[in-house]
Amino acid sequence: MSRELAFKITGKIYKEEWKARKEKKCHCIQMVDIGVYNSCSHFCKYCYANYDEKKVMDNRKNHNPNSSLLIGELKRGDIIKERKK
Repeated sequence: MSRELAFKITGKIYKEEWKARKEKKCHCIQMVDIGVYNSCSHFCKYCYANYDEKKVMDNRKNHNPNSSLLIGELKRGDIIKERKK
């Protein structure tokens, strides 16, 4: 993803990564995919993330817009780990 597109989508400026990648003549921004397999209801035929349309529909039913998770909710005993760079 280009720096310009990343800014347009997120509104964030990735200065440190931009400087490091520019030195390598790369103009991309490193991003982390936070998606969940079988969770997108666009059903694009080329998409690697969906392989079961029934599972997509089941996952979409479990989406809670008030939850911090994409699908479902945190449960007692769940462990949250901070991503390390």
